[in-house]
Amino acid sequence: MSFLFSEKRETARLVLHIDSSSVSGALVLYAFGKKPKIQRNFRVEQDVFQKDKTGELYTGVEKSLESVLTSLYKEKPVFDAVTVIFGDSWCQSQTKKIHIEQDRKFIITKNFLADILTKETGTIQKEFESVLSQEPLSLTGEVQSPEKNSVVIIAKNILHTEVNGYYMAECVGVQTKVFDLSINVSGVSTKIYNLVLDTVFSHTHMHPRDIECNSASFVTYSILNTLPVSGAKDVVLRDFLALCVSGERTDVILSENSTLGKNTHIPIGVNTFLRRLSKMLDVSSQIAESTLRIVLNHKMDQEITGIVEKSIDDIEKEWAVYFQDALVSMDSRVSVPTQVFLFVPEYLSEIFSHFISLPKEDITSNFRRKVRIILVNKDFLSEFFEPSVFDSFDPQISLCTLFYKK
Repeated sequence: MSFLFSEKRETARLVLHIDSSSVSGALVLYAFGKKPKIQRNFRVEQDVFQKDKTGELYTGVEKSLESVLTSLYKEKPVFDAVTVIFGDSWCQSQTKKIHIEQDRKFIITKNFLADILTKETGTIQKEFESVLSQEPLSLTGEVQSPEKNSVVIIAKNILHTEVNGYYMAECVGVQTKVFDLSINVSGVSTKIYNLVLDTVFSHTHMHPRDIECNSASFVTYSILNTLPVSGAKDVVLRDFLALCVSGERTDVILSENSTLGKNTHIPIGVNTFLRRLSKMLDVSSQIAESTLRIVLNHKMDQEITGIVEKSIDDIEKEWAVYFQDALVSMDSRVSVPTQVFLFVPEYLSEIFSHFISLPKEDITSNFRRKVRIILVNKDFLSEFFEPSVFDSFDPQISLCTLFYKK
């Protein structure tokens, strides 16, 4: 896939990524015959202790989003569109395979496909709302009330189509008796949807109906399915795992047979380290992060280094249990792709790579032995953008900006 812009008109777009522990945004310029150019980007991390405070997670997202939009609007930019990508901590997502077989041939039309999407989306939305209503506590710790159980469908996509058992990308107009397709539907609670879009509207005056939304899992799957791996410009990986390490969790995304598979998460993220160190060293989260960075650069005294290393070992033991559960949930025999795209802050990349590949005598042993890790960082992604001076490089928001090209 080419990442050169194909429309004649130059356009500018505001892209936002909403996670439970951070909010990031970018102003991106798309010009004919050129790669996207990130003109400005900004990211705000939430307090690492905030998730334990009842009712403050939504407030934290709102404040972080306000900060990002205020920063991006310093020079009063003009843009044509807004895209909001919701992190998987906010989203429910489901991939469904549909098989249609009839005695007589039928024609696959756009209306036929649209009717299938509409019908299945309605069913899946009810399932999402049922799941939400059964949770006694929301992400914020607030008791759910009936009006908070509603879900907004933010995206519905056809992932894969087959005619008579054979893959066919363009199936409209084809006659067949047997048709298979995979769809993916994503939804978020009405509360977070309204909070985010109302905040965006207050800064941009872009009506919510004109704002495009999607889930981070679909965006990640969609783009990584098109990016060539390093050293092999014509090779695109269709089967892989993507591990996205955020503040509070690690999302695990499965792409198999060119389809977005079952996704899950591990309740360990960057902030797990910072909270542990803050408690063990009796320091603030900021000092804990600085200490961790210094230790990883081998510039700290032996006593503090020993404390940090013990904390990392303890977290690894927890990670191993959750990681095994995550892989088994995708396949009981852990027969999953061994190619892993890893999104993680640069200073923690060695630790999480070690967590993934550390030999174990359990059901994950074969996976760990064969795993190949590709770090999704500035070196990996920079070739897909026009040169620019990033305020700070953010792999996740950079990937989101490429999604508009698709």
